[in-house]
Amino acid sequence: NVNPFWLIETMSVRRSVQFVYDVLSPYSYIGFELLHKVHLPQWKNVDVEYKPIALGGLFKLAKNRPPAFVPSKGDHMITDLKRYKEYNIVDINVPDNIYHVLFEKGSLQAQRLLTLIDMEHKDLLLPATTNLFHRLWEHNLDITRPDSLQQVCVDIGISPADAETMVERLKTDDAIKNQLIEATQMQVEKGVYGAPTFFVGDEMFFGSDRFDHIHHCLNKQQH
Repeated sequence: NVNPFWLIETMSVRRSVQFVYDVLSPYSYIGFELLHKVHLPQWKNVDVEYKPIALGGLFKLAKNRPPAFVPSKGDHMITDLKRYKEYNIVDINVPDNIYHVLFEKGSLQAQRLLTLIDMEHKDLLLPATTNLFHRLWEHNLDITRPDSLQQVCVDIGISPADAETMVERLKTDDAIKNQLIEATQMQVEKGVYGAPTFFVGDEMFFGSDRFDHIHHCLNKQQH
C-alpha cells in the first residue's frame, strides 16, 4: 500500500515548489538529489523554481552562521554527510579539505554564474545547477577556477567563446552582482536563514529532510 501523502496525482492545477540554494551547501546538494531522484518522479503537476542565492551573504543578513562554525556540529556534519553515501542514499564524496572548500574557496563566482544563466538562459539553469552540484560534491572538482566554470557552460550547450565571455562578466558586470545580492536579500525578507530552503506558496520548509512536510502541504493545497 502506498501512503497517499507521498503521491500527488490528482492535481488539475500545476503547483510550484521553490528551491533556495547555494551549490556550496552540502545539504543543498542532498536536498537537490533527493528532490529529483526520489520525490519529483512521484509528484504530478508540480514544477520547481530554482532560486540561487549567496549563502555567505545570507548568513550575514540573517545574523546566522554556518553549522560548521560550531565545533561539535562541524565534527558531526562530516560523519553525517558520509553516511549518505555509506547508506546508498546520495552519492556524495566529502572532500578531505572540506573546510578549505567551504570557507576559503567558497562559491560566489559559481552563484553569479547561475544568476547570469537565470537572467539570460533560464532554460539552462537546471542543467547548470546539476553540473555544478555534481562537479563539487560527486567529483570534488574546483568550482572557483574560470576554466572550470567555462566548462560548465560548454557542458550545458553554450559555445566556448560565449562561455569565456560569460565567465569574464562575473567579475565586472554589476547587473549580475546586484541581481544575486537582491535575490539573497529577498529570501532573507521572506524568513530564509539557511540552505536548502523550500517554499510551497508562502509555506517555508528548511532543510533536506522536510520532504514529508512538503508532501503534506502540496496535498493540502489540492483540496
